[in-house]
Amino acid sequence: MIYMKEKDKFKQIILILFSILPFIDSLNGIFIKNDMFSIGSLYKMLLIVYLIFLLAKKGDILKIISGSKYVLFFIIYIFLSILINLFLLQSHLISYSYPFKLIFNIIFMYILYSCLKNQIINRELLDRIFSNNVIFIIICIFIPYIFGLGNTIYSGNIGYKGFYFSQNELSAILIILLFYSLYKLCNDYSIISFLKFIGILFCIIIMSSKTSMLVAFIAIIVLCINFIFTKKKYILDIIYKFKNIDFKRKFLISLTMLFILVICFYFLSKPIFGFLSRQTSLITNYNGSILATITSGRIYYVNDATKQLINSPYYILNILIGNGFISNFLVEMDFFDIFFYIGLIGVLILIWFIQWIFKKSTYMFVKDKSFSLIIGFILLLCFSFVAGHILFMSTSGIYACLYCAFLLSNEHFKEENKNG
Repeated sequence: MIYMKEKDKFKQIILILFSILPFIDSLNGIFIKNDMFSIGSLYKMLLIVYLIFLLAKKGDILKIISGSKYVLFFIIYIFLSILINLFLLQSHLISYSYPFKLIFNIIFMYILYSCLKNQIINRELLDRIFSNNVIFIIICIFIPYIFGLGNTIYSGNIGYKGFYFSQNELSAILIILLFYSLYKLCNDYSIISFLKFIGILFCIIIMSSKTSMLVAFIAIIVLCINFIFTKKKYILDIIYKFKNIDFKRKFLISLTMLFILVICFYFLSKPIFGFLSRQTSLITNYNGSILATITSGRIYYVNDATKQLINSPYYILNILIGNGFISNFLVEMDFFDIFFYIGLIGVLILIWFIQWIFKKSTYMFVKDKSFSLIIGFILLLCFSFVAGHILFMSTSGIYACLYCAFLLSNEHFKEENKNG
């Protein structure tokens, strides 16, 4: 009984620490904008230290470390790539933050996986963490927006990101929370789930990020398909009831819906028209190239990085192990950055890791009909490929790790754990 109470206490602490992430990240944005230290990085290190403490308290920490041979291999490989390039090219790292953040995300994912195996966290806890994050991130964006506070993203006051520092990382976070909200809505169709989904959609629209808007559009299509196939009888009942009510009630319902549409138009017309205007300008600037417009010109960075790779005296070695974080810029398309920084071997390791998560999570798709989460995972990979800012960023990376942990936290996992 005492052990259970202590276990519940630790879970409550984990819940609180992860639930307040939106407030920490907003505060971090204020700190960075005013040239102060990054409170976000310190806080995320605190999260890792606390989870390691719980793992050490739970059992043999050496056994847990020894079970991380694939993670250790990947981290050692990253350092070898850096050292080989520094030795051959006699160059210097452009930034210690890029490899550090990538390694941080790798370690954090393994720690979450270990916490799942040792039942320190479970699906219910992750569900509550995501639910709280949805509410708090809506508060962190919506309330400053209403009062005219926070920061715009593009010229002409187009796009809004609250007090967050990086709009690209915020965009990735909102995509992750959107598909969690979609998953909840597809499972219960409650008013609360609907409001959360609409709230995240609202945040995405006022951000005016084209990649996020495209993913949000796909999410709405997924929701409609799910609703049609699972709630067909419910839809027909609503239509039948609406036909049979008196004129006065029909008028009141229609008036209420019209009022809601007017309110939505009032708040969303400016960001939507601003978004369309900006995309038109971008297409013109990129000479009509749709690919360049979708990637915000990142495709040109790929060409520049490729030329840099080919012109290297050790280009064959660089193709295999990358340039060790010594190039002049991030492409900001995660899979290309992995290739250019840690090579083809790094890409293959990443693909293996992705298929491992996908393979384990497909059981959840069959058992729980959680197709929206699987689609969310696939689209998150697409977002990472097109817009980046997940694998090399700790703010959005931590949400991606939590999302993967949520995918892995199913009954099949528990059965494997018992047998393993």
